[in-house]
Amino acid sequence: MKFLVVVAAVVACAGARSINAGWVLPPGNIGTSGILRKDGSTDLFSHDFAHDIVAIGPSGIILKSGPPVQLDADLNMVGRSKRSTAGYVNAAGSIGRSGIVRMDGTIEQFGHDLAHDIAFFGPSGIILKNGPPIHLNENLNTMGRTKRHTFGPSGMITSWGQPIQFKEPFAKIVLDGPSGFQLSDGTLVQKPVVVAAVVACAGARSINAGWVLPPGNIGTSGILRKDGSTDLFSHDFAHDIVAIGPSGIILKSGPPVQLDADLNMVGRSKRSTAGYVNAAGSIGRSGIVRMDGTIEQFGHDLAHDIAFFGPSGIILKNGPPIHLNENLNTMGRTKRHTFGPSGMITSWGQPIQFKEPFAKIVLDGPSGFQLSDGTLVQKPA
Repeated sequence: MKFLVVVAAVVACAGARSINAGWVLPPGNIGTSGILRKDGSTDLFSHDFAHDIVAIGPSGIILKSGPPVQLDADLNMVGRSKRSTAGYVNAAGSIGRSGIVRMDGTIEQFGHDLAHDIAFFGPSGIILKNGPPIHLNENLNTMGRTKRHTFGPSGMITSWGQPIQFKEPFAKIVLDGPSGFQLSDGTLVQKPVVVAAVVACAGARSINAGWVLPPGNIGTSGILRKDGSTDLFSHDFAHDIVAIGPSGIILKSGPPVQLDADLNMVGRSKRSTAGYVNAAGSIGRSGIVRMDGTIEQFGHDLAHDIAFFGPSGIILKNGPPIHLNENLNTMGRTKRHTFGPSGMITSWGQPIQFKEPFAKIVLDGPSGFQLSDGTLVQKPA
């Protein structure tokens, strides 16, 4: 930003250089637009204040109306608020009515209502006409205030944590409604469904449908933890939920479900009727899909006999549970077929190449089975 406008001749002065529009001094510059200090901090003058200036000197500013503004050796206003109605600039970034631009390239954009509610800017906060001030830390991040969207040159992160890639650099919100907003590059963004009131909590953000916390997310569909493990809720359990909180779930029927610091259920089975997902792979009613690409398919009878899934096994309605190791391989149970995308290995060790990718067993009998690609496989006698 340029703060000094050269209009008249330069007047020599010992240790300083006087211009019609201001002064250039060792600690910084004084002009009709504001004060720019050597440390990068700035006091910007409002339009009315700038037009009220009669003369600028190295130690103060003479106004048409009101007492003169005294400046100390560092060009700070003495006995007068340093805050500006036009904005504030320091080494960490710039604050204006449109938002905050930080030195790391991130942008925090202010909404229409907030922009018009601003009274003064300062290095540590923003004073509003209505409501409490917005406090800023040394990096110009808001403290103790509802999280806002964070903007960068090529994308943004919404206040609820959704990353969005811009189609055009430095896109901005042009339309903001209750169910979503539109960016200047044409992107439409859907907001999370909010039906109930938002509950404030330190270090957490509550939405009607769940919570987003440091150890993971809780929603009506289940729990997704930071380590990748998941508890999926059944249809009946999901529809029995009344409220979700950071430490538990309130149900219409039955006792509440308590959660520990890692979002594990306390005093209740962690197992799910819908399936289980962790870093090693996924377990569902159709079978097990591992991270290494191998697949273990369950037969019709086994699928319908499943009661619950867990990270270390599967509970059956009839018969002993199926134990799983850390790689989701079955232990202490008859070996099953292993499936891959282009072939399989039978439980007795016979490799079979698929005619079509991801073939499956469609008919299984006592003497053999048939694959979906038409292959007939004879079982050992």
